[in-house]
Amino acid sequence: MKRIIFLIIVIIFTGCCKKKQIAFDREGWNFDTDAQAIPPLREFMTKSLLHDVRIKGMTTKELIDLLGEPENSIETPPNILRYEITCEDQYDDILEIESLDFYFNKDSIIESWKFEKYEVDL
Repeated sequence: MKRIIFLIIVIIFTGCCKKKQIAFDREGWNFDTDAQAIPPLREFMTKSLLHDVRIKGMTTKELIDLLGEPENSIETPPNILRYEITCEDQYDDILEIESLDFYFNKDSIIESWKFEKYEVDL
């Protein structure tokens, strides 16, 4: 009996925790009510963005026109446009940020993209 209850709880939990995906749109990508936070719809639009929009081969200007200004910092390598996707508290004074990094060549053409996680001290 305990095993059945446990299985039901696991099924319900995993079904409820799937990330909802929504279609990419520029306004939703950048919409945020808190200027200090990451726009909350980004994490739900990344799949649509990467599958429905032909990013590889775009210029950096075209990507910035599409997604808005990147969140590059002084630590961001010079050939990357970084867009923050999620942010989680790891410890009292450390945040873990997941970003979507777009890599471009010397001609400012996007060649690839990759999700990255990094920690930021507060």
